[in-house]
Amino acid sequence: MSINEQKQNRTESTALAAGWYWVGDPCYAFRGQEHEVWMEWLRDSWEDTDPNGTRILDGRVRGALIAASGTAYGDGSYSDQEGRLYGVDAGLIGAVHANHWFLDQKFIEALAIAQSERERTGTHTEVEVNDMHLVYFPEPFSVSYDDGVIRVGELSIPTGWEDEDEEGEDLP
Repeated sequence: MSINEQKQNRTESTALAAGWYWVGDPCYAFRGQEHEVWMEWLRDSWEDTDPNGTRILDGRVRGALIAASGTAYGDGSYSDQEGRLYGVDAGLIGAVHANHWFLDQKFIEALAIAQSERERTGTHTEVEVNDMHLVYFPEPFSVSYDDGVIRVGELSIPTGWEDEDEEGEDLP
């Protein structure tokens, strides 16, 4: 297999369509499915790359385009600028469209509630399932990585070590 250098060294994903997405470690979206469904996405995302050095993963699984970025330091918990916490078990943070068949029933029920709230009030309540957060993106967006910071649309999630604070202590 030859490595596609352009795909290997990307820092931004293919654009995702506007809509509702579950943001977090995409492995959580595949709970309750055969392991092969998750592996389909990984194979498509890693095609023509070195999986150990790929920063941006985007690929299709059974019609669904999913995009994610590897975190700077792998598994753990990371917060966005709004204070939402994302648990990570596959070393990835990304976006999974909320209307796909492989999502667990809990995801589907939470989406229905959020859509109803948005129609009723024009806003939506904070919804979390399996360490993933439901977010509405009104315009197409991408997942990107820059120096330890993963961006999912306007969300900013630092996954590396920040500079020293004023007292000289390192902050995660």
